Amino acid sequence: MLRIIQMTDIHIDTPEKPYHDIDVKGKFLAALEKITAYSDIDLLIISGDLAAHQGEIEAYEWIAQQLKILNMPYIVMAGNHDNMHNMQQVFPIKSQNVHHGMLYFRYVFKDIPLLFLDTASYALPQVQIDWLKQQPAVPSLLFMHHPPTFCNCTYMDHKYPLRNRQDVWAQLVALEHIKHIFCGHYHTARTVYKDNKVLHIAPSTMLQIAARTQDFEAASYQPGWRVIEWDENQLNSYVEYVDVAI
Repeated sequence: MLRIIQMTDIHIDTPEKPYHDIDVKGKFLAALEKITAYSDIDLLIISGDLAAHQGEIEAYEWIAQQLKILNMPYIVMAGNHDNMHNMQQVFPIKSQNVHHGMLYFRYVFKDIPLLFLDTASYALPQVQIDWLKQQPAVPSLLFMHHPPTFCNCTYMDHKYPLRNRQDVWAQLVALEHIKHIFCGHYHTARTVYKDNKVLHIAPSTMLQIAARTQDFEAASYQPGWRVIEWDENQLNSYVEYVDVAI
């Protein structure tokens, strides 16, 4: 059994500065405190938008310090608010996992393949899709920051979707060994069933965005995360939140 915590869209700003008047650091720390109560977490994945704006290195240094205290294996991914060069200066990112400034790689953990893509450019370049097609055709979990299709979230679907989603989705559908795709970016918890695949969107630790409104509207300020449990034959995934708004 592999048990993963997926956190996403934490949007940490520079020291002592809140992001849009939200205590993003306090929310992230509250989520980490809850996670430390779990006794059997194998891996923490932060699936992009670690920084608030353009990948501020001070934000990464603060995050790295908190993760060091957590004392848990972790993987960081790049989102559209991140900077790959700065991430490499702070986090233990292997150089062989960075290709032409993009972070995409395969990682086998407890005999289970995990695949990571980089959509920091708001698109998924064909070179990454070609790489994905070259990976062993065995049951694998796929992680990417942007959802590769619309998710019935009106504001995010129309304002900030993956730009080449139609082409990407058509190619992902053909990869039958990839059934479960885990994303962030949308600041909401969502499960989408489409073309024999399951798209799992994790909530943000910053805030949750209302799914049905045309304009931006915060649905909740509770920090959330996704729990993923997989034993290669069956996957169980659910979301949890800090009990009260921070």
